[in-house]
Amino acid sequence: MRRLALALLASSALGLGFGQAVSAADIPLKARPAPVPVAVPYSWTGFYVGAHFGVGWGRKEWTGSGCDTFDGFSLCGPTKRGSHTATGPLGGVQTGFNWQTGYAVFGIEGQYSWANLKGDHQDTFSGVLPDPNVPGPAIFTRSDRFATTIKGIATIAGRIGLTSWPNDRTLFYVKAGAAYVNEDYT
Repeated sequence: MRRLALALLASSALGLGFGQAVSAADIPLKARPAPVPVAVPYSWTGFYVGAHFGVGWGRKEWTGSGCDTFDGFSLCGPTKRGSHTATGPLGGVQTGFNWQTGYAVFGIEGQYSWANLKGDHQDTFSGVLPDPNVPGPAIFTRSDRFATTIKGIATIAGRIGLTSWPNDRTLFYVKAGAAYVNEDYT
């Protein structure tokens, strides 16, 4: 009888194991809180390179010497000789480096633009010039054409700024530097 009881016990244990899957994952654990994602602060630190293309314009104002000499007579004319706007396409590259510490960002940037900005105007003025061969004053008119071609623009600048929040990608900054323009006058 003892053998029969052991055989029944063994077969029932085997039947449990084969008839129903038992897994440790089925054992309920204490409720765990969901993991909270940690936001990684955005950093402005690093090098960057970029390209740009667009349209440029520049205002050019011309002034004269004030006096001209004709046949030994001195004639003083207007000192302002007019102005024009030089417009056209431009494009180029820029590169820089930013370093962020806390909320503060420090940076330096250089850029160069190849340009083809052109503009011109004509200045005409009239005057009275005494002529010894003609009784009474002689009236004359003078016209000059002024033109500008801007071929290139370069800048180098430093930047100091503050981020709006550690995880935000907004930067408020001031920038100061120097600029160079390659242009022709005629």
